[in-house]
Amino acid sequence: MGYGRPGDLSRHLGGLLLGVIPDVVLIPGLALILLISAVKVARHK
Repeated sequence: MGYGRPGDLSRHLGGLLLGVIPDVVLIPGLALILLISAVKVARHK
């Protein structure tokens, strides 16, 4: 299976993680990633 764009691969892997990792771990982990990204963007400006 080939992936045309990097986003296609990450979307596929993310879909697989939804079935493997419980929501109790997944949701706080995603929130942490968003928080870190927001801090990086705020520091960059």
